[in-house]
Amino acid sequence: MTTAESYHSLHLPWTLGADDERRFRNILWVVLLLCIAISAVVPWINVPEIAREEAEALPSRLAKLVIEKKEEPPPPEIKKEEEKKPEEKKPEDKVEKATEKAREKAQKSGLVALRSELAELRKNPALDSLKKDTALLLSGQQMLTNQRSIITSNVARGSGGVQGAAINRNIGVQSLASISTTQVESPIGVDDVKVANDDPKKPRRKTRSLEEIQLVLEQNKGALFSLYHRALRSDPSLQGKVVLELTVAPNGVILDCKVISSDVRDDDFLRKLVARVKLFDFGTKDVEEMIVTYPIDFLPTSG
Repeated sequence: MTTAESYHSLHLPWTLGADDERRFRNILWVVLLLCIAISAVVPWINVPEIAREEAEALPSRLAKLVIEKKEEPPPPEIKKEEEKKPEEKKPEDKVEKATEKAREKAQKSGLVALRSELAELRKNPALDSLKKDTALLLSGQQMLTNQRSIITSNVARGSGGVQGAAINRNIGVQSLASISTTQVESPIGVDDVKVANDDPKKPRRKTRSLEEIQLVLEQNKGALFSLYHRALRSDPSLQGKVVLELTVAPNGVILDCKVISSDVRDDDFLRKLVARVKLFDFGTKDVEEMIVTYPIDFLPTSG
């Protein structure tokens, strides 16, 4: 008997053989030589340049839209205006300019600003009420004098004592009803009141009562403390006592006002305070010229 011999290859199915390796190397050398030959020949070939118009030619499917320019009408001729001769400035213009400059300078210095502040406070309701009270007082005194003269003239006519007492009592009630006097307690008061005419040889007239002076000062208290509250905005620590001396004329105008003593260290505030006090009006009355010492306590919680 014969036995069949079996043969097993030791190479894997994907392993390349020697023939395949040789064929690959030959193809690689041929391709490499061709590339070297082409790269050496191409730089020596002359290529004709393409004209710019042909390179930028529009394709046939595109169209150009050209708008014809309209002819613009010639510009109208500009007529030359005759130059106006400068008018000669009158001397009044110079005066007006000088006045305007002075006004601007005054505004910058603060004089006009102070005048506007004082103009707001110029309305004084104290004068009207004081004049009314004075008129009532004079009418009451006149009524009382006339009625008393009637009683005196009728004494001899008979027993009229009871009627006279009744009339006198009625007159007293009417005069008291027409006059109202209020005593005001305030941080603003009057320390001293004296007559400016100290000459004993000259005849003296009546003087203003303390109640009248106190009433005018109390009614103007709000204007003074409004100035104080404005000053507090720039200096919150501002406080103290200010003593003023007022000279009141018989026509009610303040002739003079000066600061005797002051704990408030603010010259601008004191200047405005004196200017505002000079606007007080006590009303016209047949009295002597008076000097009033006027203390004011300025505290942040007062007013």
